[in-house]
Amino acid sequence: VGAPEPRAKFDTFELIVERIRLVLVYVLGQKKMPANERYRAAGVAHIAIFFAFQVLLLNSLVLWIRGFYPEFDFWGVLGPESPIGMAYSLAKELSALGAIVGCGVFVYLRLVAKPERMTFGFEGLLILFIIITMMIADYVYVGADLVRDARVAGVPVTWHWFEPIGSALALAFAGMS
Repeated sequence: VGAPEPRAKFDTFELIVERIRLVLVYVLGQKKMPANERYRAAGVAHIAIFFAFQVLLLNSLVLWIRGFYPEFDFWGVLGPESPIGMAYSLAKELSALGAIVGCGVFVYLRLVAKPERMTFGFEGLLILFIIITMMIADYVYVGADLVRDARVAGVPVTWHWFEPIGSALALAFAGMS
């Protein structure tokens, strides 16, 4: 009974390209998130969390495979000696920090600011704390892994510029048994 939906047509290559462009801009690029001035902080926080999960998706794959092959790092591509691996590690640590800060913004909005349009429930806070815990767990993993590597090599634990938070935790863990 409804009128035909012109956007649903994929009969020309140009329409397909336009649909893909819109997905990239609005879904992956999160274009609408910071657009509303009243909710700009929430939009930026959402983007930080979304971006962190995109970056950490590759890390999840690496960690899953390491359950079977402990030294797996995509055949040296993401290894600590590789420039790509160093860049990825830095992006991973900074994006995880962005997710923690973004979750902090949402915790503040839920517990302190309480905007009218937000629904309040325990589940939202639980999800935010799960995300924060996931990000901290990755830092702890990196720190413990750096300590383990140093002990196996018989060298002292050192700080790495491309894993600033994980390295700081490694230095804190170095004195532990």
